[in-house]
Amino acid sequence: MECCSGKKNIGRSAENCPLCNKLGNNIHYLAVEIVVKEELLSEVTKEAYFVCNNRDCEAVFYNRIKDRIFLVQDINLSANFDEIIKPEADGKSCAGKCGKCKETQN
Repeated sequence: MECCSGKKNIGRSAENCPLCNKLGNNIHYLAVEIVVKEELLSEVTKEAYFVCNNRDCEAVFYNRIKDRIFLVQDINLSANFDEIIKPEADGKSCAGKCGKCKETQN
């Protein structure tokens, strides 16, 4: 198993971000509910979402048909982001914190 894969990897589906057009990874709607601001919770529907992996993009989550887009400003910054983070420049979504990455860095 390669670095950062496994139970945190929710799906193999990917969709391009509606704002930056870069490929984003599938994420369960419950993960979106954890970090979206309380006043926007009713906007999160029970469907597949995608997380934009581009740190320079304002989009964080979006759905397949791209009619629901949650921006950086829509995210509760006091939420626990251990499970939901944008990847580092080296492409590791765990930012080197998972055991596999630590092993390969030594």
